[in-house]
Amino acid sequence: MDCWSKKGLTTSFLGISVSFFHPIHKVALTFILNLFEIKHPHTGEMIADKLQCSIKAWEIDPRKVLMVVTDNGSNMLKAVKTTQFEDNTEESDDDEDGDRDEETENIGQTLTLHRFPCRAHTLQLVIKEVEKNVAYSKVLTKARSIVKKIRTSSVATEMLMEKCGMTVVTECSTRWNSNKYMIERMLKIKDAIGETLNAMKWDGLLASEWAKLEDLYHLIEPFTEHTNTMQTDNFALSNVIPVLIDLSNHLSNNGSILALSLLQSLKVCFDTLLTPTNSHINLIPSAACILDPAVARIMMTPETDGTFVSC
Repeated sequence: MDCWSKKGLTTSFLGISVSFFHPIHKVALTFILNLFEIKHPHTGEMIADKLQCSIKAWEIDPRKVLMVVTDNGSNMLKAVKTTQFEDNTEESDDDEDGDRDEETENIGQTLTLHRFPCRAHTLQLVIKEVEKNVAYSKVLTKARSIVKKIRTSSVATEMLMEKCGMTVVTECSTRWNSNKYMIERMLKIKDAIGETLNAMKWDGLLASEWAKLEDLYHLIEPFTEHTNTMQTDNFALSNVIPVLIDLSNHLSNNGSILALSLLQSLKVCFDTLLTPTNSHINLIPSAACILDPAVARIMMTPETDGTFVSC
């Protein structure tokens, strides 16, 4: 479930999709349930009403909704928390042992939904740690300034296009990984940018600053790859833990101060998935790893006695 707005905030939408495993065709499927045009303010109550309407309209049993995936916005948190259903399961006859059917145990109780934070969105929160590093934030600020100058100058843009056939890419705060794309393009046409800035008599980046940009690019590149994969419909819950382990290893092997800072942020943001002692730990992604044969083979190593231990 996600909200987004058109440029200029002229129109806003709420999209609700559903993903499930089809037992007959034995494939994972994803469908759009509803696309609502919504008005401001985007309150939790309004979103909750739309979510409840969608589930009822499609006659989905709330007990079969394993989780509702949203971003970490306060309105989304409130929407899922306040969406409730009455358990109207009809009471069944006692079985041969005189025990009631398990489905009748919660009759008359209120059913609530379980929210699962969007992992791709949370990864982007980890990357924001870069802005807290003074050395790298200064370089990024200077790089953004150069990009803005070139993009707002028809002369500089035309000159750059003539030199390399490309121009710089503007960073957008609301677009995931846009800082990576800005840095990537700058590094790709580094020489042409330098020549253009000299011709325009503008200040450019020092050699040490270009080196910092290149280090930053290699540091955040895996985050971009995993974020793009996580956004796809065929990304399985069983891949969440392997992604986090891969990123943790990447940052640990880098060893720089910024990498260690990102690693700490990664552990904090995903503590409820990675730390068994966390009182709020969510074991569903870990269970998914075991249930997915392809992931289980990688995550589990056979011992000499035939048992398995997690890598």
